[in-house]
Amino acid sequence: MQDIFIYTRRFHNFVNLLNGEIRNKLIKINTKRYEIMTEIQKLTKISLLLNVLAGFIFAFLYLVIPDIYIYGLTQWPFNDPIYFRLFGGTLLVLGLVSLMAYFKKEWEEIKLLYELSVMWLLMVTIINIFELALLSLPAMALTNSIFVTILVAIYLILGIYCWMKQRG
Repeated sequence: MQDIFIYTRRFHNFVNLLNGEIRNKLIKINTKRYEIMTEIQKLTKISLLLNVLAGFIFAFLYLVIPDIYIYGLTQWPFNDPIYFRLFGGTLLVLGLVSLMAYFKKEWEEIKLLYELSVMWLLMVTIINIFELALLSLPAMALTNSIFVTILVAIYLILGIYCWMKQRG
């Protein structure tokens, strides 16, 4: 009978030891989880505001007044108003997402959205380069495409730089 009591006591001590170790490890994991959270840097906030500004301006041009901007001012040779309105809608969504991200405090809360916007900028830069290389455009449309390509490339470089700085 005494042997059973000793084994039961040892088993109970072993379980308590395991519970204590598991609890300590969970506390360490939770502590590390909160230590990983990093604040959004000032340059990244500025980048987000620039994304909001550009997104809203170009969303207005492409979504609200594509007839004036695309066909009147830039003299774009191809007539597809649905494409430009869809592009304007995408810019509006990206501007709104950047605005929402601006008001967040932690990098981890906006990381995925920021990476998505950088990937979008990369895609648009590649498409614009192909557009410049493959399409024969009138002078005003070509000038506009060059300007937009340079602007998007600057935003892309700024976005990649901020993303790398935030990663540490």
